[in-house]
Amino acid sequence: MATFATRLQAALQLNNVTAAELSRKTGISEGSLSQYLKGTFTPKADKVFLISKELNVSPNWLLAYDDPEPELLAEEIKIIFNSLSTERQNQALDYLRYLVSQQDKETTPEESPGSP
Repeated sequence: MATFATRLQAALQLNNVTAAELSRKTGISEGSLSQYLKGTFTPKADKVFLISKELNVSPNWLLAYDDPEPELLAEEIKIIFNSLSTERQNQALDYLRYLVSQQDKETTPEESPGSP
């Protein structure tokens, strides 16, 4: 599940910006940004707006309220996946393969009765 912390980390990486650079550009302290990245705190609306403006993402996306853009979603998945142990990465891949197989079954039209 997406969180403010994972979305912030993904947006920083996608924009090739460090927390220190974001701090300088927004006036938000590095300590606060560190807490946001750890998931300890979620910023108030004014800070979310400053961060989203600087990182070129919507405040709703940053707060994990809406569907992500594909490239940001891919980056978020990569961040989460890389934080897993090798064993958990393999479990995640197995589960993703299972989901794809289930989706394929759902989207494959079934033959109607009486058809050859």
